Amino acid sequence: MKVLIISGTTDAKAEKISKELVAGCKKRGMNEVEAVAVNLFTSDLKEMEERHNPDVIVRLTPKSLAAGKPVVDGMPLVYAFMGPDKVYNELKQYYK
Repeated sequence: MKVLIISGTTDAKAEKISKELVAGCKKRGMNEVEAVAVNLFTSDLKEMEERHNPDVIVRLTPKSLAAGKPVVDGMPLVYAFMGPDKVYNELKQYYK
């Protein structure tokens, strides 16, 4: 499964969360997950969606996104008190 992570954070933080997302997916039996992080403020969402052709988009911003693929609220990955398991449970629905 290919995940496009859209963030409004620094590139370093988005990359760290991407690696944690892949590791968290593996812990939950989703072994074939690839994550690509792009910045919401410096990238065009439609262009990134076309270029990377993800199965699902994880947003690390409270801003809603209009996308052609399913969008998962990834804010719990940034703020652990929100319960990151919600994100992984939702991703599992799209895992092939």
